[in-house]
Parts: sequence; structure tokens; C-alpha cells
Amino acid sequence: MVEQFSEHVDVIENHTVSRTFAMPPEDVLAFAHMTPLLFNVDVEQLDLSRVRELTIEAQILVGRVCED
Repeated sequence: MVEQFSEHVDVIENHTVSRTFAMPPEDVLAFAHMTPLLFNVDVEQLDLSRVRELTIEAQILVGRVCED
């Protein structure tokens, strides 16, 4: 994605942010349903009882449109 972004804009900044959240069981199941890696998996059959927290990481790209 960074490569695709940089083909169209001048990358000015690139930041990685990460945060960990405590997760109650009902939220763990909701996130499991939204996770692309689990789209073809029956998450109801997974043992998620040991999952107590979730870490979300994202890359923030700031760019300026390239002038051709």
C-alpha cells in the first residue's frame, strides 16, 4: 500500500501508531467477525476465551499530490 501511495503522491510523513485495548468477550467475538483473515472461518467454533486484549496498528501516510 505504501508503494502504491508513493506512486501518486510525494510522501511527506509516514507514522506507525499502535494501541492495545482491553477487550470484553463480546467485543472479542465482534472483532473476530470483522477480521479479514477470519472471513472464511466459522468464528463461533473458535476458542477465543483466552483473548483479553486487542492491539490495533496502523500506518498513517501524509502526502502531497505529485505535479507532473
